[in-house]
Amino acid sequence: MAQAIEAPGERFTADNGESGTHGASHAMKFDLPAYTYDCACLNEPDHASYVFLLDEVDGVHPLPHNLYVALVRGQAEAPALAGQTLRLADWYVRLKDGEPNCVVNETYNFVRFDARGKVDWAASPSPHPHRRNAVAVPEDGALPTTAEHAAMKSILFGESVKSAT
Repeated sequence: MAQAIEAPGERFTADNGESGTHGASHAMKFDLPAYTYDCACLNEPDHASYVFLLDEVDGVHPLPHNLYVALVRGQAEAPALAGQTLRLADWYVRLKDGEPNCVVNETYNFVRFDARGKVDWAASPSPHPHRRNAVAVPEDGALPTTAEHAAMKSILFGESVKSAT
């Protein structure tokens, strides 16, 4: 039987009058907080999002979270980034004693800055463009290089970057 996608907390259960039948009145439950990738632990840890901008010459630039939020909401400008399309790395990180402990999730996208340095999501390239005249890019086009990934880990965890020679 096919299942409909429902908004969180809005589960539909079939009530066909057979309340004694197991499964007829039970909805499937998915516990998102319990799904913790490869860093499972029993405590309720703190988490933080760390954002980096990756430029075209393997430059990794940490972006303070407050500035990132203001940029994506259109409440701030970054004139130094005006007219550029950069890759955006967003790492969701588990904290231990207030310090980064392990990366829980990594997300990579493109972000386009307009002539004034405001984020222009409509002009940002996408692997799944849903707009007319949108720039399509490969699915893995925003992924970091090995050197960029190592640099982000170094910034976040203080690990030394090993040169690829």
